[in-house]
Order: sequence, then C-alpha cells, then structure tokens
Amino acid sequence: MSVVSAVSAMICPYSHHLLTFNHRLAAFNGVEIKFAQYVLLAIIASIGSMGSAPVPSGSLVLIITAYNTVFNTTGVPNGFEFIIPIDWFLGRMQT
Repeated sequence: MSVVSAVSAMICPYSHHLLTFNHRLAAFNGVEIKFAQYVLLAIIASIGSMGSAPVPSGSLVLIITAYNTVFNTTGVPNGFEFIIPIDWFLGRMQT
C-alpha cells in the first residue's frame, strides 16, 4: 500500500493526508481495505486535493465524500470527530 501512497503524494502532496485520514477511518469502523479500494482512494484524493486546497477546511468534505464513495456508505463515519481538530491543525501549518 505504501507504493500507492507514495505515488499519490508525488502527484499532490496534500493527498497523502486525505489517504491517511480515510485509511484510519476505515480501520476505526472495522472496514478492511482491499487494494482496488486503496487505489480508488488515491485517485480521488489526488484529484480532489487539487481543487480543495484553496477552500478553508475543504478537505473535510472531501474526506467524507471519498469515504462514502469508496466504501459504499452514507452519512458521517464514526470517528470523524477526531479528524476535525487534526485537519484544522494541519491547515494552519500548511498556510
């Protein structure tokens, strides 16, 4: 899985955080990620992070959208409340 993450990070460095957040949410919710799902997450994170960079806290919407798309769920996943302060802190460090 690290190869997919490394390639995604080379395309757009911000996408690595989105991959990590979605991976942690899946683990927190007991979802086992298959390789094809991880590749799909990398593609969504790479393309989506290019558009969400200028929007304040825009990655939060992208995280939920990518999670619901890849894992075929609806709503806010359990554990998302832990990502909000981390994303806020990363946003302050990146700008």
